[in-house]
Amino acid sequence: MLNGLYKSYHLLSAAIIIGIAAATFYSLITDDSQLFSIIVMCMILLVVNGRYLLTIRNK
Repeated sequence: MLNGLYKSYHLLSAAIIIGIAAATFYSLITDDSQLFSIIVMCMILLVVNGRYLLTIRNK
């Protein structure tokens, strides 16, 4: 189960980074502001990584 959670964590991090890059490129190409979605994805990435690091550090 721990192995599955670890793989899920890495998949989530990679997916959010790809989503941020895609929203940035879409925003640049179409001149539609995607700033809100980029900020939300960055905040989610920070929370997930921060929670993971705090959990690992405590063990």
